[in-house]
Amino acid sequence: KGKPLQTDWMDISNVAHSKERTGYPTQKPLKLLERIILSSSKEGDLVLDPFCGCATTCIAAHKLGRRYVGIDVSKASYILNIYRLYRDIWGWKKDDMFNGAGVSKYADHTPRYAEKAPRRSSYEVKDKGFVYVVSNSVWPGEYKVGITKQPAKCMTRYNTGDPKRAYQLAFSMECLNYREIEAAVHEEFPGTHEWVKGDLQEIIAFVKDMCKTS
Repeated sequence: KGKPLQTDWMDISNVAHSKERTGYPTQKPLKLLERIILSSSKEGDLVLDPFCGCATTCIAAHKLGRRYVGIDVSKASYILNIYRLYRDIWGWKKDDMFNGAGVSKYADHTPRYAEKAPRRSSYEVKDKGFVYVVSNSVWPGEYKVGITKQPAKCMTRYNTGDPKRAYQLAFSMECLNYREIEAAVHEEFPGTHEWVKGDLQEIIAFVKDMCKTS
């Protein structure tokens, strides 16, 4: 009923400064994913997000009665997915999420993470990619540490979703075992989800040392 939606959707707010914000650079509004899923699937259908980031697609699909599969190469993304699924879908309290009790009691609901990337059986492929550090003037002293195959395209995606286009690539380095290095950075420095807090040069130096070791 009413006027049909046009190609420009102006009734959905950006998440950059909303309560939904998790710190994940390419996070989309929940209402946007709900609208897309409603318009392109039926209740009970299976929704696949092969680059699920911070689990927004999975949460929207669950709320709308769809089954869902989410995949992401980043271990930081995996941890963020667990947090949002536990909180927004299963309603678990924070104290039950990461102390071991929740995982053992609800093992069937815990997403799986493969420490080593799968290999195609037809040929051998080395696990090589870039570890990068991104800054944003909106959050001084915090840096997004992630992994990618193409840093330039990655930055384009980040700034496309940011109305101020404030994301800056502070550092990137290609190395083997880049997924393990990303995980080591997030274990070494304090932070929230994919963002870490600390001195930029110390973070870069840590990444360089890890890359040389690998």
